[in-house]
Amino acid sequence: MAELHGLWRFHTRDDPDGKLGWANPAFDDSSWQLGRSDQPLDVQGCPVYSGMAWYRFRVLLPANHPPLALYIPEIGTSFQAFAGGRLIGGYVGLPPHDGVVLGYPGVEPAGSPALGQVMPIPADIADGKDTLIIAFRVWQWPDFASFCDPRFEALSIGDASLMSDLRRHKSDYLFWSLSAQNVLLLGYLIAAGAGLGLFLLRPREGEYLWFAAVELLYAAGCAWDVYPAFHPVWLQGWDATNGLLTLMRGICLPMFFVTFLKHHGAGPSGARSAQRSLEG
Repeated sequence: MAELHGLWRFHTRDDPDGKLGWANPAFDDSSWQLGRSDQPLDVQGCPVYSGMAWYRFRVLLPANHPPLALYIPEIGTSFQAFAGGRLIGGYVGLPPHDGVVLGYPGVEPAGSPALGQVMPIPADIADGKDTLIIAFRVWQWPDFASFCDPRFEALSIGDASLMSDLRRHKSDYLFWSLSAQNVLLLGYLIAAGAGLGLFLLRPREGEYLWFAAVELLYAAGCAWDVYPAFHPVWLQGWDATNGLLTLMRGICLPMFFVTFLKHHGAGPSGARSAQRSLEG
């Protein structure tokens, strides 16, 4: 397999119905701007754009090769991929059925953050040819344009089975890199279970219930942080849920302390209880 580090042709605007032939291998893209795929556009003298844009590059193929696949590690926005003029895959939706998703391409059908996406190249496109034109139709969400410049980390092309192995290795690495969050999640769940159990044993002491609620909310926060690493998540929905969890923690945590102090010496009943204990 080989990583693709060369220059790509880049052009804003769109060819939604293919009438301009921007995905066609025979299309002359010599007038398009040249740029590096792994660097932001603004540092290459091209203004950051919003809306649609196209990228094209040419791959030289060996005379004899196994079934090929393209591995796309990260784009971070919606796109369609074409090989030899044929659509071979994509990520999320493009206008008018667009969606802003937290994460990068990966798990079928829409993608998974950080794992990357393997796109098999049909044999009739690549076999018997010495070059292959790859094209990307990319949508940049306008609200991201001011601070998020779309870029392509180094794509790879090669044996389809090796591409799948590469993605599995990245999945294993990601799992272990998130192990700290998983351990925290387990700890929060154990603490929540303990708090709920104590409340069932002593239902008059409400601080145990509030403690269990706080721990469950922290566990939910950990799970929600990890989830986009393996599944695509609608960005606005993710932000809204994250805000809701934060708000609920902001309510439950003070209630835990208020209830705890009320029963253990901060309130009048607590003071009387402490006085009786001292007199005894």
